Parts: sequence; structure tokens; C-alpha cells
Amino acid sequence: MMALLSAYAGHLSDRHNPGKIASCGMGIISVSLFAIGLLVDETLPLYVLAILLAVLGVGFALFSSPNTNAVMSSVDADSYGFASAFLAFGRLFGQFLSMALASGLIMLINNSQVTLFGKEGLLLATKIAFVFFGLLSCLGVYLSYQRVSVRPKN
Repeated sequence: MMALLSAYAGHLSDRHNPGKIASCGMGIISVSLFAIGLLVDETLPLYVLAILLAVLGVGFALFSSPNTNAVMSSVDADSYGFASAFLAFGRLFGQFLSMALASGLIMLINNSQVTLFGKEGLLLATKIAFVFFGLLSCLGVYLSYQRVSVRPKN
């Protein structure tokens, strides 16, 4: 979904306030993460999980391109390289932290048994991780929307 919609979201952010679009995308991400964290269990049909992941992809598409647009539009031409590198660093560092937290949670719940994951422990760790990242995404919605409500001083 992200591959399909990111270009459209970028085009949309060229015409409308990219901060608002990015905030909406982050809101969709938050709701999707909570839904996955609360609904995932052994009986959840795969098509429901696929729909939830597709909605998550829509949220990522609506956040990523407009957020990049908003950041790059806020710096002068001399700082494009730094701003682009900082965005890339932020994405990779966020991926690193989320993988470390999720892996640590799985190991903690499974009593540090790295070789054999119990099905119930893995499911519980997954649910906790998705709800936790949903909470972090709520913070992201708040912070993303703050830049929308800030008015430049004349």
C-alpha cells in the first residue's frame, strides 16, 4: 500500500498542508497498531490481518512523503543535504530501536529462551509490542500536529 500510495500522498502534500496530511497518516498508523495489538490471536483470520496491515501501509504512505516534504520545505537550500541525512538517520535509528525493543520483549516473555519460542509467549510479546508502538505513535500524532498549529511570527 505504501508503494502504491506514497507518490499520490506526496502530490497531495504539494497542494495542501503537508503537516496535516502527515498527522492524519500518523493517526491511521496509531489506530492500526492498536487494532493489530488488540485483535491478533490464534483465531484471527488471515484476511483480517491482511486488511489491518494494508490500512497500516496507507498510514505509512500518508505520513512518509508529506513528512519528508514538510521537513525539506522548512530548510534553506544550503541545508538540504543535512536535512536529508538527518531524516534517513531518524528512520534507520527508529527501525533499530523498534527491532531491539521487540526482540528484547520476546526474549523477556519467553524467559530468555532464544532457541525455542513458545507460541503463547510469542503471541503475547507481539500484542504488547504493537500496543506499545501504538502508544508511541500517539505521541507522534501529537508532535506532528504541533507543527501544524504553530504559526510563523511576522
